[in-house]
Amino acid sequence: MPEGVEKDDAWGGRLPGSVRLRWGSAVAALVLGGLLLRLWGIGNGLPWAYNADENGHFLPQAVGMFRGDLNPHYFVNPPGFTYATHLLLWLRFGGADGVWGAFAEDPGKVFVVGRVASALLGVSAVWLIYLAGTRLLDRRTGLLAASMLAVAFMPVYYGHVAVNDAPTLAPVALGLWATAGVLRLGRDRDYLIAGLAVGLAAATKYTGSIVLVPLLAAAMVQAAQPGGLVLAARGMLLALLTFAIGFVAANPYALLDFEDFWFGIAHQSSAAGEGTTDKLGMTHGNGFTFYLWTLTWGFGTIPLIAAVASVFPLWRDDRRVLLVLAPAPLLFLLFMSAQGRFFARWMLPVYPMLALLAGYAAATAVEWVSRHRPTWRGP
Repeated sequence: MPEGVEKDDAWGGRLPGSVRLRWGSAVAALVLGGLLLRLWGIGNGLPWAYNADENGHFLPQAVGMFRGDLNPHYFVNPPGFTYATHLLLWLRFGGADGVWGAFAEDPGKVFVVGRVASALLGVSAVWLIYLAGTRLLDRRTGLLAASMLAVAFMPVYYGHVAVNDAPTLAPVALGLWATAGVLRLGRDRDYLIAGLAVGLAAATKYTGSIVLVPLLAAAMVQAAQPGGLVLAARGMLLALLTFAIGFVAANPYALLDFEDFWFGIAHQSSAAGEGTTDKLGMTHGNGFTFYLWTLTWGFGTIPLIAAVASVFPLWRDDRRVLLVLAPAPLLFLLFMSAQGRFFARWMLPVYPMLALLAGYAAATAVEWVSRHRPTWRGP
């Protein structure tokens, strides 16, 4: 970790209360600011939902479940966010009659609930990525990573829309926090939480399962240590168990209606692989250059450069962290580029990893500047 960063409880010590309060206040300010950005204009366009996915997926299924059938009958996208929205609708309107009444009177009231659910889940990733960065590297890295995720255009924009893209960031960030525990501490409980997070991420958006790659890398690091192979193998078995629990808990009809579920998976895979330019946003013919371009404005040009530049200090300081964080975004970029359709939001599942990489590069740069800045000695 960069020199000069206080040791914290993730590394075996505890910060003084006043210092912890300062860090906590900074994180709280980031989360609050990120939430305000996501809630600002939350009712834009309503009662008309102009986003085709918002109008056709997730929230309509969440409302339809108030007929008494919790089977979404739709698995092209997983229903994790649909169930979360269904629960919030029940809490907001007091059950089926209240939801149907509100939907008939003003559909915008119902859509706002779905958008708020997206905003809340999306911004929770800001706090979780701070915890992940603190545990994986140091508090400064965690705070800088959280600041990038709080204000980056793509997470903020999709925090305004009742679709599953921004909510997926929460279980992905939770998975990175638990993966940091696997790398640093190697405990069974970290494997259990990591597997659960991967399951929840996949049940929210199938490609959210990319967070499995950092977990596998952390397990490989543990397996390479003396006596670590058995511990890593046992840990991955536990993670596989909780992955199944998390995925089925948020997508129960994957088992109860397996035929429909498998049809949805096959349809999504087929649709993503079709090369076509007749859909909104399909203006590029090359996925690799398209996604690199979207990262310059969706994540940010300077943060993206910092994420790439982090390879050098991490190679010097802690190659295990580089192994955990770097492969997943690259593999995801290559995989998504091979599909026939390209949408900027499809890269969102790797934004938390990019934020951690960029956060470390920024923390290293801040430390270097603080150590080399000239000292004014007066006249």
